[in-house]
Amino acid sequence: MQKKQLSLLEVFALSIAMVAPTGAMAFNTAGAANMAGINVPLAFILGGIGVIFTGISFVELGRRIPGEGSAYAYNRQALGEKGGFVSGWALILTYITFTTSSAAIVGNFLNVFLGHFGIHGPIPLYIIVALLISDWLSHQGIEFSTRFALTLELIAVVVLTILTVIIITHGGNAGNTAAPLDPRHGTLGTLGGGMIFA
Repeated sequence: MQKKQLSLLEVFALSIAMVAPTGAMAFNTAGAANMAGINVPLAFILGGIGVIFTGISFVELGRRIPGEGSAYAYNRQALGEKGGFVSGWALILTYITFTTSSAAIVGNFLNVFLGHFGIHGPIPLYIIVALLISDWLSHQGIEFSTRFALTLELIAVVVLTILTVIIITHGGNAGNTAAPLDPRHGTLGTLGGGMIFA
């Protein structure tokens, strides 16, 4: 068995890169806008608060229920063996679909990006290349993968911060307004649907 390879800061960084706030902004915004309409910023704020409470719950469960197993161990304790079994497999399927759907989104983004330069290739080829690069990165070791993911996330946060400043300073057609933060512009159902995508 190998000795501990990641520091506490690196584990924290890996966790941040895994939930990738920039990935949520890039991939989920269209779904959140479709559901929440003008209240997309409020949906992201409330969704972020929900993620914080979920994280706190996992920390507390980890303190009270020792050992490995994550969702399986916690739900087995609360719901019994069958509940733990179902939630454990649901988590595994989530990781599998997350990987393939992320590769598909990267393939689509590459197709749109390269199309601006007159390069038109098959999207499945871009998806395969994204999966191969992901596979190569995962075999470079946990330290390299963690630092690479954190570096990409930091670059994305800087770019999104610059983009946010530009959008706020220019405003929309009606200028800057607090209307997107006013829940009266939607219903609890539309706001909740937007939070799911956020």
